[in-house]
Amino acid sequence: CPEGTYGQNCSLTCKCKNGGTCDPITGGCRCPQGVSGEFCEDGCPKGYYGKNCKKKCNCANKGRCHKLHGACLCEAGLYGRYCHLACPKWTFGSGCSKECTCVPSNTLECGKKDGACTCRPGYLGTSCETQCDAGFYGIDCKNKCECPPGVTCDHTNGKCLRLCSEGYQGDNCDQECPAGKYGKQCLQSCSCGGAPCNHIDGTCLCPAGKTGTDCSEGKMTMTVAPFVTHLPSILLSVSACDSGQWGVDCLNSCNCSNSYWGCNSVTGDCICEPGYTGRHCDQKCPAGWYGSDCRHQCQCENGAQCDHVSGVCTCAPGWRGAYCELSCPEGFYGMDCTNSCKCANGGSCDHVTGTCTCLDGWIGSTCNQKCPEDRYGGECKEKCHCFNGAQCDHVSGECVCAAGWTGEQCQQACPDGSFGENCLQQCICRNAGACDHVTGHCACPNGWTGLACEQECTPGTYGDSCLQNCTCQNGGICNRESGTCVCLAGWVGESCQHACPEGTFGVQCQEKCHCHHSRTCHHVSGICDCDRGWRGKHCDKPCLPGSYGDHCSQLCNCPPGTACNHMTGQCGCPPGFTGNGCDQTCIPGTYGLNCAKICQCPGQHQDCHPVTGECICASGYYGHTCQLKCTSGFYGRNCEHHCKCKNGGHCNATTGACHCPSGYLGADCGTACPAGRYGKGCSHVCRCGPNGSCDHVTGECACAAGRTGLHCEHGMPYYSLL
Repeated sequence: CPEGTYGQNCSLTCKCKNGGTCDPITGGCRCPQGVSGEFCEDGCPKGYYGKNCKKKCNCANKGRCHKLHGACLCEAGLYGRYCHLACPKWTFGSGCSKECTCVPSNTLECGKKDGACTCRPGYLGTSCETQCDAGFYGIDCKNKCECPPGVTCDHTNGKCLRLCSEGYQGDNCDQECPAGKYGKQCLQSCSCGGAPCNHIDGTCLCPAGKTGTDCSEGKMTMTVAPFVTHLPSILLSVSACDSGQWGVDCLNSCNCSNSYWGCNSVTGDCICEPGYTGRHCDQKCPAGWYGSDCRHQCQCENGAQCDHVSGVCTCAPGWRGAYCELSCPEGFYGMDCTNSCKCANGGSCDHVTGTCTCLDGWIGSTCNQKCPEDRYGGECKEKCHCFNGAQCDHVSGECVCAAGWTGEQCQQACPDGSFGENCLQQCICRNAGACDHVTGHCACPNGWTGLACEQECTPGTYGDSCLQNCTCQNGGICNRESGTCVCLAGWVGESCQHACPEGTFGVQCQEKCHCHHSRTCHHVSGICDCDRGWRGKHCDKPCLPGSYGDHCSQLCNCPPGTACNHMTGQCGCPPGFTGNGCDQTCIPGTYGLNCAKICQCPGQHQDCHPVTGECICASGYYGHTCQLKCTSGFYGRNCEHHCKCKNGGHCNATTGACHCPSGYLGADCGTACPAGRYGKGCSHVCRCGPNGSCDHVTGECACAAGRTGLHCEHGMPYYSLL
């Protein structure tokens, strides 16, 4: 349902208040944070708090605050005391409490509100986890590669790649697959639990202390019992050390300060928590680095401090944002942008110190004082130059002129459309009335009158002061300026005194009557005046069975089963006609009274006249025996109609329908194929791309300057353009 409605056909109106949203089925209200009640009535509108909801919240982005004490209630994607900080990178949601599921290396951005992943070119999926399928590349993998057969393209930019041996890549196939990748075109990922793998076949290269196809098993240590010398060997198995121990027989204890995971069971090297480094994990990450192994570089800007564990930035006074890349919002300054600026009259506030920079025309520590008389501008250093008693504006130095005048020295009349003091009053003259620049009095043109020239001449009058009388008849409308008549539908003439000529109707008699069995139509509405025996909008339908005559108003008086002539009421049809109203001609092959006679036409292309039985040629044929087909360019009975096909189109000899050649379409083959199509029936799609145009007949490409190839797919070498 649209916002604010719910229920069947979304016909009911929601009753939720204070920013509450309505369930589209039940109408139940879902209240924003800090608002409650069945209809979210226990709360204040966004941006206000207090007993009567009249106090303004001090929250960034006009955020919502608590009804009682005004504490800011951050929307999803924001945090901080004033909700002025965007969620740190790779976090989102209410309180920035959720971690993005996006694959960082494949992702441009994680939505601060909903965590939606915006993928880099070459990747797709809800977490940007999937590389484009072979043959596709770019944003959302929508672009199709244009490489020769058997050659793939780069999934990010579409560049055609050379086919290298398994385990190698690069323009010259001399580079091994990067760490974590192997196989053909380096497209397969290692499955070694973080350990490297062979760049050709993906075999895992396990570190000391690990074994197995995926390096997931502890390596078995084989020792020979020293006290058994008479046996070849006795092997004892010892598994990987418990947490906190390392070395042979796990006899050594880890010496680590900041480590969740203890130390390496083989070497004793400490496995540090994020934010710490050193052999014993007793050192914080160096300045500018954070996270696991201190391998992440801080992105804090403008002198901000970077948390050595999470990388979260603590901004210097005057800065905000996830990376402290944004200065305080307008009107705030200092640490966390919590201080409100006190600059008046449009003065700007330094986002670090809060010092005011005044606009022109104002001075003082808070910009609350105007320039002294005869002074204006920045720091009031400019001297006024106004004459003839005009006053000087303390901001711009402009002179305040007497009524009706303007200009630097008040020597020009007010511009058109304004008058009075400072030319601030707007003229009320309408309809091209002329306005006096001092008094604002209106001088009206022909056809108008009134204080503001707002009144048209009354019907029947026109001209200067509306003193002349119109001569329009039959409802014609008189032009209030010239007296010219605009006639209503069905009338013409200088004074609209003539009805439309027979066969026409409507405005300016431009419409043609469409009546089949009628002498004419009504000159205003176009309704047909049917001949006797006919009815319908276009007089194309015979009277219903049992009626005849004018307007089909008379009833037939024929014996049951006997046809009644729909025009005359005569019982029984004349020769050549049949049907209940004698309105149908004999079926083909019959003629005469009651269509009882059988046609005797011997020719293949001959029809029989329904009244006389005379043999006549069928449409599309002519000649003594009707064996001759209409010559090119003619069609119909006796070939008396001229074909109307254009651009070489061929005409059907019977119906006159056009058969269009390649590159054209339309009833008369007068329309060329639209851009991007060609051939018979315009059914083929051009393949010239954006660098060429396609011939609508053959589909041949005409390439733009600098392009060549069958489909304009190649760029022309630079030297060939010289």
